[in-house]
Amino acid sequence: MLALGLTPESQRRAPELAIAEGIDPARLICLGFLEDIAPYYRLMDVNVLPSFVEGMPRSLMEAMASGVPSIGSNIGGTNELIAHGENGFLFPPNDHEELGRQLALLATKTELRKHLGEAAARVARERFHIDRIAEATEAVYHEVVECKRRKPA
Repeated sequence: MLALGLTPESQRRAPELAIAEGIDPARLICLGFLEDIAPYYRLMDVNVLPSFVEGMPRSLMEAMASGVPSIGSNIGGTNELIAHGENGFLFPPNDHEELGRQLALLATKTELRKHLGEAAARVARERFHIDRIAEATEAVYHEVVECKRRKPA
């Protein structure tokens, strides 16, 4: 099990949490904060984002762009990226049992992981490709300029 982006306190507690969950801590790799995690996405079967609060989670967008299926808390930001059952899975925040069911399902269903990962990559390309973002930003600027032109000074 690979854990990225953990705080120093979380890294310190990770082995005891693994033991409490019946996981051999020798199988746990905690890398903490990294500047470039892109190479690690190729090692992942599933990305999990069990947050209670998010804006627009960059880590989720990166996983999607890398074709990694994700499981995330059904909260704002995350549920704007993941369409449950289509390009990943959502679970109620703090519902460890449902998260466990979803992880177990993806651990055993290779084709489902592949399907969700491909769909996630497609969504990332369609919504977050640099050309798409540039076009959307340009459209906002044009709209503001046009609105300014119509208003009398």
